[in-house]
Amino acid sequence: MSNNYYNNILGKQLLERNLINYKQLKNALKIKDKTNQRLSSILKEEGIVNETVLYKILSDLLKTPAIENYDLEIIDEIDIDLLESFDARVLIEKQFLPVNIKENIIKILVLDFKDKSIDKFLKTKFGDILIEKVEASQNVINYLIEYCYKDKLINESLNQIIRAKLYN
Repeated sequence: MSNNYYNNILGKQLLERNLINYKQLKNALKIKDKTNQRLSSILKEEGIVNETVLYKILSDLLKTPAIENYDLEIIDEIDIDLLESFDARVLIEKQFLPVNIKENIIKILVLDFKDKSIDKFLKTKFGDILIEKVEASQNVINYLIEYCYKDKLINESLNQIIRAKLYN
């Protein structure tokens, strides 16, 4: 098995909280190796761990990212009002994060400087605006999107779970 349970962060958290046992985790990791599915999806589908519990644990894990060689002080520069004017799914799809707007210049983190679809998207949203791009890795961009939208995404997911249970 390529992923043993000692090296899987989510699995380790679930074991430490006595939410699963070693046998359940071992079986789920075997499925993960065969299917390439996320461990959280497997545990949810197999009925081993409640989806709400998974969201809470994953949310806690986001507070301690494994992001190296990047100054996360950029978080202090993020204009939350600007950020909330975007849909998180669009940011994830296009792999960019708006940081702030100053003097008609929008500062964004991007994975790919050459991606003109982001420029077009921003010009459509804001009109004639200058764009300052700061290169960042996919891990950093995704971490910051998840960090900034974490509560909103968790609430949306929990609401979907509640609605699904009410209507089923």
